[in-house]
Amino acid sequence: MRTLILTAAGKGTRANIGMNKVLFKVKNKTILEYTLEKFSNLNIFNQIIVVVSKEDYKTIKEELKHYNVEIVIGSDQRYKSVRKGIEGAKNNIVYIHDAARPYISKEDILNMEKIINDNLDIKCFSLAQKIKDTICVVKENKILKSVNREEYMSLLTPQVIYKEDYFKIYDDEILKTDESSLFRDNGYEVMLIETEKNNDKITTKEDIENFEVKNG
Repeated sequence: MRTLILTAAGKGTRANIGMNKVLFKVKNKTILEYTLEKFSNLNIFNQIIVVVSKEDYKTIKEELKHYNVEIVIGSDQRYKSVRKGIEGAKNNIVYIHDAARPYISKEDILNMEKIINDNLDIKCFSLAQKIKDTICVVKENKILKSVNREEYMSLLTPQVIYKEDYFKIYDDEILKTDESSLFRDNGYEVMLIETEKNNDKITTKEDIENFEVKNG
C-alpha cells in the first residue's frame, strides 16, 4: 500500500480570491475535495495526509471531516511542508501531489503504479508532459536561440519517492523546487512517466473559472 501526501499549505495569492484557492467551492465541493477523491476512490492508498497552513487548519479539518485523512500543519515553503507530511508516512513509497491539480486522472495514477512496480530499482518518479509550444532562450525580450522542444518536458505531480532514501538526502538548508530535483541532485535516477492528459495546476482566477465551467 501507499501513502499520499496532498500539499495544500499555499496561500493562493495569485488567484486573488481572498482565500486559499483549494477551498474554493464548485457545486458545494472544494477543489481540494475534487483532487482528494481522484485518489481516495482507488485501492492503492491506505494513508492520506493533507498538509495545510496553520491559518487553514480548522477550515480544512471541517471540510474533510467525512474523509479518512490525516491533517498536518506544514510550512510556508512547499519543500518543508512535504517534509512534514513524509515524517508521518507509514509506507516507504509515498506519492506527493499538489492539491491544486484536480484534473489528475485515475488512469495516470494507475499507470504510475504499474511503472513503479515494474522498476523497483528506481527510487523517484514524476508525471511529466511533452512541451507542445516552440521554446526559445530570450534576453530583454529578444530571442537568443531556439531549442529543441523534443528534449524538454514539463514536470507535474504526482511525484513518487521512497521514504527511506528521501531521509538520506533531505537537507533543510538547501531548498528544492520539488522532490525530483532533490533526488536528481543527489545522484539518483528519476524516471519520468509521460501523460497526454490535462493535469494543469489551478493558479489564477481564470483557472478557477475554467474549472467551474468544466464541473458546473
